[in-house]
Amino acid sequence: MSFMAPRIIKIVLALAVACVLIIIVISRSSDDVVSASAEVAMRSFEITYNVKVEDVPADANEVKVWIPVPIDRKAQKLHYFRVADDVPYTVLEESKYGNNYIVFDLDETSISRLRSDGLEVVFCVTRYQNRPLESSWREDQAESDEQIEMYLAPNNLVPINGRIADEAKRVAGHMKGRFARSKVLYEHIVKTVSYDKRGSGWGRGDALYACDVRKGNCTDFHALFIGELRSLGIPARFTIGFGIPQDKTEGELSYHCWAQFYIDGKGWLPVDASQASMALEKLADCFAAVDEHRVAFTVGRDIKLPGSSCKPVNFSIYPNIEIDGKTCHDPETTVSFVVIEAPQEGLANN
Repeated sequence: MSFMAPRIIKIVLALAVACVLIIIVISRSSDDVVSASAEVAMRSFEITYNVKVEDVPADANEVKVWIPVPIDRKAQKLHYFRVADDVPYTVLEESKYGNNYIVFDLDETSISRLRSDGLEVVFCVTRYQNRPLESSWREDQAESDEQIEMYLAPNNLVPINGRIADEAKRVAGHMKGRFARSKVLYEHIVKTVSYDKRGSGWGRGDALYACDVRKGNCTDFHALFIGELRSLGIPARFTIGFGIPQDKTEGELSYHCWAQFYIDGKGWLPVDASQASMALEKLADCFAAVDEHRVAFTVGRDIKLPGSSCKPVNFSIYPNIEIDGKTCHDPETTVSFVVIEAPQEGLANN
């Protein structure tokens, strides 16, 4: 009996371990099925750009137009685009951030169209709710060390020293870990900066303006957030596109921007501080997550348009026009949307 007892104990323990392993495997398999089959909130749109310049000089020799192309990545799919009236174009990628542009180098006929009806481009996009901490399959992939370093550097209106660094250190310097620091800074900005477009100075994505005046629009909120994160050694980047009304199926659009910060092992996590500031009940929902009611077009600040002879643009969402190498500052631009149910592939000339 004394000889058999150890063997029985070993057998019982082995069976117990086997049962635990089976439960773990079943549980993991179930989780995989749920994550793969769970519905992710999504919306599909056709977004139309129309740009017109009535006063193009009659003696203009060279007229170029840049229209940004929606981003195509995990949280957003670009199905197609089409250029109206078969106006010749090329698609170029700018080298720093990888943004894409439809570029028109207009001939006499196309310049006439720019003056009268305008140039028109339609994009078809599906946007998904992006909650990367809950859905690992939605995470953006890690980027190269060079790209990460780029998102630690200052921009023209986003310094990472002085008052920006002082506030970041005071508010979050005592926190341990990049994720915790990012969350504390986000909550501080949401609760101390007001969404306010009165007066002047707002709308440029000026981190110092937002830091000092404590108001602004989405560009100012996220310039401050990005600058403060970068000052603490946390990579952060600017994303701009359009917010799509939740209660409408068509209409005109104004730009909207948000930010992303990078955490090893988690990827790029989205933040919409200005949206949260206007509805504090969304405070948790707008950190490390954004909804599907938006379309992203470009990333980054101080963007050098591909093939441009002019200085970099502050940020890029509306069409840019150059006439004989000089920036045109008054294009008449309309951006509109229509919600669609089922995008059809292969309908356009992209």
